[in-house]
Order: sequence, then structure tokens, then C-alpha cells
Amino acid sequence: LDGDQLSFRAGRSALTLPQNENRLNSVGGIAEDVYKRRKNIQAISGVHVDETGIGSGEEAVPVESETRDRFFMPIIGISIFTLSLLVTIMAIHQAREHYKKLRKSNMPEFDSQKYSEYGEKALLAYQDLCRYQMGSHESASIADARSNHSNTASWVEEPISQSSLDISTGHVILSFLRDYLNDTSKIEEQWKTLNEYANPNGISSIARKEENIDKNRNPSCLPYDDTLVKIRDVVNGSAFINASAIHDCDPKQANYIATQSPLPGTVADFWQMIWEQVTVLIVNLADNVDLQEGRCLKYWPESGSQIHGSFEIHLVSEHIWSEDYLVRSFYLKNLKTNETRTVTQFHFLTWPKKGVPPNTKALLDFRRKINKSYRGRAVPIVVHCTDGTGRTGTFCLLDMILNRVTKGVKELNVAGSLEHLRDQRPGMVETCEQYKMVFVCLAEEIAAIVAALS
Repeated sequence: LDGDQLSFRAGRSALTLPQNENRLNSVGGIAEDVYKRRKNIQAISGVHVDETGIGSGEEAVPVESETRDRFFMPIIGISIFTLSLLVTIMAIHQAREHYKKLRKSNMPEFDSQKYSEYGEKALLAYQDLCRYQMGSHESASIADARSNHSNTASWVEEPISQSSLDISTGHVILSFLRDYLNDTSKIEEQWKTLNEYANPNGISSIARKEENIDKNRNPSCLPYDDTLVKIRDVVNGSAFINASAIHDCDPKQANYIATQSPLPGTVADFWQMIWEQVTVLIVNLADNVDLQEGRCLKYWPESGSQIHGSFEIHLVSEHIWSEDYLVRSFYLKNLKTNETRTVTQFHFLTWPKKGVPPNTKALLDFRRKINKSYRGRAVPIVVHCTDGTGRTGTFCLLDMILNRVTKGVKELNVAGSLEHLRDQRPGMVETCEQYKMVFVCLAEEIAAIVAALS
């Protein structure tokens, strides 16, 4: 039991049972059935089921014996109650089927579209989040990134989230964006000025200290002192990490932490920062070429666990959503305090350095899934590519503006927003091509929002 998330392993009965097509013979079937009947479960027990899912991997998640003892009986009780409820429901179902056979009625087969409203939503959610097709053929680009216990998820486009944007404002913003996209020379003229822009008051004295120089992947990408993320628990004799706190409206509340991919000597620093900033979500924008050529170090275990500094990182699951991105789940354990937390990494695999993704639709769906997972959190998202500026800045710029749009902003200033980012970290957005892509993605997503509102 981790917070309000209950995980358990479903075993098979040692008894030889007669074939029965209605019996739950898979963990996927259990997950789907529990989700379909979540309203009944809540009505009977008061337990609210938010979502269900399945994972894989033989390694058990490390849990301290004291914690295990405290939660063992409640977990057993909940499990027995849930299974008893399922057995009762199946018994009722069998009785009804027997009654139908006695009456010799010709009943139609189950149709999910004719099911009740909550049953239909459960089926769709299950297909989107929990159905993993094991053993399917993977492309070479995905094979490089997958672990020994990764799963392939059926790809379903993430729906547009609720927005406070009114339709008339949406059309005005779309007209503005299309004006620039129909004449891209306007974007190029903006970029000529923006490309040279840097914070006139920006100072990077801490990053330039002799003891910190080797902790910077790129000497031209040094964080400013005033937005530098400081590590409270000194690692390797230094409290420095090449990472910048990025805010939108409130300087006291960072929305993102833009950072470089860890170096071999800074992996412990990276996980220390994740712990101290109470990070629950990492966005990794380094592609497979970066991994192969060493521009991005695999700071996570491909299977089992790794220890870096005071932290043990345990890979719980790896779900491949499409050829473009995958999602990993980790348990992060503080070896000093024995506390554990869950951290999720969204990894986009097809965005080349200094380039743009081949598929903007995949990038937008990737962002929607991140926002759905992050919804309601008050801690910053950690975003990195290789040096934490080009792709990182592009993603932060796109996400920041779209978040403003969904909150009902009345106007857009893309150039001003980029200057705002560069005031906090130098070099955010690396090329004109990346800057143009922001306009393209904004137009596509806002058009989808307007269509959903209509």
C-alpha cells in the first residue's frame, strides 16, 4: 500500500477446475471487472476505486517490515472483501444465465456500447490505460529503450481536457496563429531578435566555480544564480546541480525544473534533487540517439534496482504507449530514512537534438498524458533533454502557453513568453525550427479545444 494506491499479485489456483468462460482467468480480467463494478464496491464498502491497472516484473518492491506489518491485515481484508464481492457477483450472473436458459430465451451477445454509462466509461478507460498486448512486434527504435519487463500499451489518443477558453477568444487566437503560419517569415524575423536575447541581469557565478565546472554538461548552458535549484543535503562535497527553477506567474511557485541529463558524477545529485523537491514526474526528452551516443546517461535501472548516493531506485514497470514515447514507474527509497515515494518518468523517444519531432500529434498527446498524470499537484515537473535548454525550453514554452489558454487567457504573446523563459535559464529553445513548431502545435491544440467546445 503506497498512499492510496493498493497493489497485489494475483496467483492461479492449484486446483484443477472445469473450463468456465465466465471465470476470471487473468489479472487483466480482474482489473477490468473491479473497475466496471467500482460503483457497487463504493456503495457496499465505502472504498472509492479511482482506476485499476496491471504491471509486470518479477522483482518485489522493497518494503520495510514495520510498514508491511502495519498494512498487512488491512490489505488482506480489502482483498478478501473484493474477491468475495466478485464471487458473489459472478454467482448472481451464473444464476441469471441459468434462468435464461430455462426460459430458452434468445438473448443478444454483450455489446459494450449498449452497456450502462459507467460500464462504457470503465471499458474505455481500461482500454486506454490498462490493456497491454504482450509479445507484440516492436520497432527497432523502441527495442533500444525497453527493459526486460516492459509492456506494450494499445495506443489511444488522449482526449482534450476541460478548458475555460471561450469559443470566440479561441477563434481570435487561431486567426493570430494562422496569420503567422501562413507567412512564416514573420516567425523568422521574431527569431532573429529572440535568438540573441539573454537576461541582461543574469549571473552564473555559482556554476562557474572551480568545484562546479565539471558538473556542467555544456559550458555555454550555465544556470543563473537567482533561479538555481540548490541541493540542501550536500552531495560529493558540493550543493550545486545544473538545474533552474522555472515559474510562469508566481515567482514563489516553480512550475518546472529545467535541467541537463545527469553526468556519471551527478546521478546522485539528480536523485537528491528529485527527493528534496518532492518531484513526482520527470519528462525526459532525450531520444534514442542521445542514449546510444552517451549524451543522455541512463540514470534509471533497466530492471531491478540501482543505488545512487543515499537513494535506491527500483523500476516497477515500463509501459510503451507508441513508437514515440513510453512511461516508466519507479519506487524511490531514501536509505537514510527508509521513506519511499513513487516517481513517474515520461520519455519521448523521437525528438532529435536541435530538431523537432516527426509527429506533432504524438507530442501533443504526450503532453496531454503528462498533464492528466500531473493534475492537482503543487510541485514542479522536472524536464530535461541533454543540456536542458533546446528541447526542454521548447516543451516548457508550449506547455506554459497551452496551460494559460485552458485557464481562459485572452491573448497570446509567444515571443514575450520565450523571453520570460530565457530570463530564468539561458538558451531556452535552441533553433528557429523549434520556435516555429511551437506555433504549429499551439494552432493544432487550440483548434482541437475549440472543436471540443463547439
